[in-house]
Amino acid sequence: MATLPIVQYEDKIIETVENNSITVIIGETGSGKSTQLSQMLHRRGYSKIAVTQPRRVAAVSVSRRVAQELGVQLGEEVGYAIRFEDRTSRNTRIKYLTDGVLLRESLADPELNDYSVIILDEAHERSLNTDILMGLMKRLVKHRSSNLKVLITSATLDGDKVSKFFRDCPVLNIPGKLYPVEILYSKERPVSYLDAALKTALDIHVRQPEGDILITALLYHTLIVGCCRLQKFDDALKFLTQMKDFGVSHINLDEYHKLFHSLCLKAMDRKMAIEQLEEMEPMDREMVDNQLSKMAAVDLDMMKEQLEEMYLNIRALF
Repeated sequence: MATLPIVQYEDKIIETVENNSITVIIGETGSGKSTQLSQMLHRRGYSKIAVTQPRRVAAVSVSRRVAQELGVQLGEEVGYAIRFEDRTSRNTRIKYLTDGVLLRESLADPELNDYSVIILDEAHERSLNTDILMGLMKRLVKHRSSNLKVLITSATLDGDKVSKFFRDCPVLNIPGKLYPVEILYSKERPVSYLDAALKTALDIHVRQPEGDILITALLYHTLIVGCCRLQKFDDALKFLTQMKDFGVSHINLDEYHKLFHSLCLKAMDRKMAIEQLEEMEPMDREMVDNQLSKMAAVDLDMMKEQLEEMYLNIRALF
C-alpha cells in the first residue's frame, strides 16, 4: 500500500465514518484520498463502495491504480463504469464511476441499495451532476441511515458550508505533504509554456543536487513535442562529441553530459503525479507544473455553466 498522508489518519477516518451517516473530508492534493479511502473502507468490511469522479479519464486511471495496489485484476474486485464502457463484475467491491453514471443508476434504483458506501470525490468541481447527487445523498441518508455511509471529498471545498447543508456533519482536514515543500511561482508569464518548462527543468538539473525531476503538462501532444525537443538536444550532444574527436576542444562536453544524464519526461495526470512524488524517498525532488487550470464559473447573462481557463506555471521543490 502506498505511504500517503491520509494513511496516518485511517483510524480517525474510520471512527468518524462509523459514527456518522455523512462525513466531509478536505484533503489537499496528493494526500491520497482518491485512491486510499476506498481501500480503507474495503478493509473494514464494507460490502460495495462507489467512488464518483467528475471525468471519465480520472475514473479509469484511479481504478487502475487501486487495482494495482491491491494486487487484483482490473474488472474483478476493483472496476470502473463510464459512458459506453462498464468494466465490472459480480465480484466488484470497489467501483469507480462518473457522476453521470451514478445518476443513471439512481433512475433504475432510487435507493441505490447496491452500495453500502458512496464517495463523492472532487466535489469542488460543482458540476450539475455533482450538485444533484449531493441533494440525492441528503435524501438517501434519511431512508438508509442504518446501512449507508456517504463521504464528500475535495481539496478546496468549503467544508463548513457543506457541513451545514448536511445538517452539521463532521469535517476532517487531511494534509497533503509528508515532507516540507517550497513552492516558487514564475515571476512573469512566458511566451511559450513548454519552452519555459523545459528551460526550468534543465536549469534545475544543472544547478541543483542530484534528484528527480517531474514535468507535467496539460496535453499529450505537448509532452510528445517536449520529448522531441529533448531528443534534438541529445542528438546535438552526440554531434558535438564527434566534433571533439576531430579536434574541436573549446566545447565543455562534461557540462552537456551533466545536462542530459538521467533526465526523463513523464506523461501523467497532475494529481497522480503528486501522489507518485509523495511515494519517493525523502530526497531532493522537483516538479515543474505547466498546465491550464479550469475553474468552474456561471455566466449569469447566458444562464449557463462554463469553464474559465487560467494558466499555471509552478515550480515546487520537494
